[in-house]
Amino acid sequence: MTTVAIQTISPWYTTEEIAHYFKMASRTLNRHMNNLKYGHHYFRKNVRNPRSPILWHVDRMEDYFSKPVAVRNRR
Repeated sequence: MTTVAIQTISPWYTTEEIAHYFKMASRTLNRHMNNLKYGHHYFRKNVRNPRSPILWHVDRMEDYFSKPVAVRNRR
């Protein structure tokens, strides 16, 4: 199944596909997991297995990455 076929069938992408889509490393996605909601932005393919692949919702991830980062106060 190609990425185009997955896009028309389901909004859920694997880590490799979403990393390629956003042109970032999969490690960067993992660092953002603390700020994302399980079940809303991502979930595990097999919930009972903590080492199962993660699936990401592409539309919700686009919304997350399109929000501006708060500017820190300068001293």
